[in-house]
Amino acid sequence: MKTQWLISSAGLLLASSLTVLSQPAITAQPQNQTNVIGTTATFTVQATGTPPLFYQWRSHTTATLFTNIPGATEASLVLTNVQPTTQRFAVEVSNAEGAVTSVLARLVVVLPPIITGQPAHRAVEVGLSAILSVTATGTAPLVYQWYFNGAALPGRTASNLVLANVQLTNAGPYTVVVTNLAGAITSQVARLVFPGPHGFSGTTTLDDGSILLSLTGGVAARFWPYFDIYPIEASANLMDWTHLVWLLRTNQPPNDLLYVDLEARALNQRFYRTFTNHLITPELPPTGPYAVGTITRVVTDPSRTNRYGIATNSSFMMSVWYPATRAAGVLPAARFDRPIAERCDFWNYVFLGCAFTNVAPQLVSSAVPEVPVAASNRPFPVILYSHGGTVLRADNIDKAQELASHGFIVVAPDHLDAFMSVFSDGTTVFGRVTVDQVLSNPGLYFESRLRDVDVVLDELESLNQTDPLLSGTMDLANIGAMGWSLGGGTSADACRTNGQVKAAVLLDAFLLALTNLNQFGLQKPFLTMTTTNGNWQDNQALYNLSTNHPVYLEIQGSDHFTFSFLAWLRSPTLASRRAALAINACTVSFFKRYLKNEDDGFLNVATNLYPEIVNFQRK
Repeated sequence: MKTQWLISSAGLLLASSLTVLSQPAITAQPQNQTNVIGTTATFTVQATGTPPLFYQWRSHTTATLFTNIPGATEASLVLTNVQPTTQRFAVEVSNAEGAVTSVLARLVVVLPPIITGQPAHRAVEVGLSAILSVTATGTAPLVYQWYFNGAALPGRTASNLVLANVQLTNAGPYTVVVTNLAGAITSQVARLVFPGPHGFSGTTTLDDGSILLSLTGGVAARFWPYFDIYPIEASANLMDWTHLVWLLRTNQPPNDLLYVDLEARALNQRFYRTFTNHLITPELPPTGPYAVGTITRVVTDPSRTNRYGIATNSSFMMSVWYPATRAAGVLPAARFDRPIAERCDFWNYVFLGCAFTNVAPQLVSSAVPEVPVAASNRPFPVILYSHGGTVLRADNIDKAQELASHGFIVVAPDHLDAFMSVFSDGTTVFGRVTVDQVLSNPGLYFESRLRDVDVVLDELESLNQTDPLLSGTMDLANIGAMGWSLGGGTSADACRTNGQVKAAVLLDAFLLALTNLNQFGLQKPFLTMTTTNGNWQDNQALYNLSTNHPVYLEIQGSDHFTFSFLAWLRSPTLASRRAALAINACTVSFFKRYLKNEDDGFLNVATNLYPEIVNFQRK
């Protein structure tokens, strides 16, 4: 009996020995995980083997290249706040008899959708197409669903919503919801609007008694590159109206305009009105403290005839822009005389194309016609503007308006070579001069233009005495000259030869054939601005020859037409508008210094405020 017991014990001891020798074996591998970014991911392994089992989780760059994850020594790997990664994960399970490594498991981190480009408001004409677009990032696939007035649009599941042949019923709010496995996001509201008159969309009395005005209106697509003026007038009795403010709205996007009338806090009642007209303007409003008025006058020079090819004609037109008193009930002046605005050949001539006849007649300026001259700080210095060769006196209205808003009177005649000119009675005449003719004999046209300057100065003496609007408003002891292209050369030589002209601004000036100017320089203060591509190298040469406070600068990225109205009209961009604003600011600062004896210091910091200004030189 005793022997039998010993054999049985030996069998038990053998079985125990076999259990101790068991190596680890993985019975459930870690599985791939898909998690939303920022959440917690858990990988788990199940294994058998003689205890104790030890776990070490690893982060793998490749199947053989890995690093141990500190502290990850349990059967589960918990990763918090997960982020996108290319790493894979595995675990080594070991005991005293050996080790085994799991398969590699992937962590897919899903990024929820984020809208990176919101759909924008669109103004469109009936019958045309409109496209609303959204751009979004996030883990694919991204699913899009467009909504109109809060209702899903069947089948509209692309990032672009194309609406063909739109009708008034399509006007309203649109949104799009972008969805993926991680969630969904809704875009901002984009409104589709149609051309409509100016009007008030709401008035709200605020807690402090001021009034919040909301204004709306939509313009045709051809006016989208420009601006729309909303004059607001106020009254206490519906009979006596006063100017309150001119608001400027960008036509894209067509958001409602908002204005808070703080003056209403002190009033028992207040009425408001605005013109329903679209007042489309290409330029930003003048920045000076004055409103701007404008008039035209006819100038006659009996010593010369055969002007514009008419044997009996010795007259030409002159426009005047001046600091004005604001007036209620008056619309801004037209940007161009209608016969000019409707001339296909003119717009082809200045590279805007015949289609611009659908735009130009609707454009207005920032000046109001024939309102009184401002009463304060009279008389005002005068600046004679000379237009570009074979163009017209309206080719730099933005600069004239800007100067007038800062207390200058700007006078611009149509020269003999003007493309066309419209007289007060509606008569239209043509200069009949080509660019080639000017270039072949520029001296002839300089001579005619300089004679115009003398005649205009004589006319201003008379107007300052007898004109019902301008009498007593002009400081003819402080006269400047300004011109673009051929007009720049005209202004430079007028400043050189005419004792009344004290300073000049030259806008990419054409100086060829001005022998004395090019030989001796201009020994009066002048500012010359030009391009960086060397259109007219003689601008730098003129600066080099001159010693009496000349200033020279270039506008980076400009061309010859940047110094004219085309900076605002020719597919305007932020860059072209900034260049125009830089030119205007330099012009105002220069003339303040030399016609008003006011140094605002702008030219000292111009290159800091406008990086477009380069190669700045002054003596």
